[in-house]
Amino acid sequence: MQKIELRFKIKNLSSLTVGGTSASATVDTPFSSLGIPGSTIKGVMRTAVSNMVSSGILKGYTSCNEIEPEMIIMKHKKIGGDCDVCKLFGYPEVEGRLFVGNIRLTKEKFKLTRVSIEDKTGKAKEGGLFSQEVIKPGEEFEGEVILDLAGLDEESKLKQVKLLLYSILALRFWRFGRGGMIDIKLEEGEKICKVIDCKNIGDLLNELGRWLYENSVS
Repeated sequence: MQKIELRFKIKNLSSLTVGGTSASATVDTPFSSLGIPGSTIKGVMRTAVSNMVSSGILKGYTSCNEIEPEMIIMKHKKIGGDCDVCKLFGYPEVEGRLFVGNIRLTKEKFKLTRVSIEDKTGKAKEGGLFSQEVIKPGEEFEGEVILDLAGLDEESKLKQVKLLLYSILALRFWRFGRGGMIDIKLEEGEKICKVIDCKNIGDLLNELGRWLYENSVS
């Protein structure tokens, strides 16, 4: 087996909005017509785990910690090849090993009116009222990730799997969408053990197999 297909559940801990282009013309910031695009989830995973690597929280991995193609290439030249994060997630014109599916929304969306804040003063902008489509806190959604391990030796497979798991874990502590917070739980994580030796990642799988914030919804 060269691919690992995993399902996960997301629970939003705060009002969740992901800007996009829905058919709604009654709000300034509508929810994406895709629901939660896989590209959004993948991008947040990448940013969150890159921060873990660059800050030293997650050791043994490399991250260029860049988003501009020119800077990515420059950083990769310095380290003598693609960083571990880019090997997993890819970068412009280079396909990675991870696919994240879109999450369809079946929950009712609500309209919130908010106030824009000036970055420099921290005060409300004059005439800065705007409306957003949001999903109320405490809703659950299902998604999937697929990791392609074709052509890798056992050590490299383990490294990519661990980086994927840590990127899922990092979502619990990172801003999601327009300032939202989520919890995430991995479904059927034991499927990984059919592909690689799980003796070194058992604790991580157990941690991801349960909600972290059991009663933290506001």
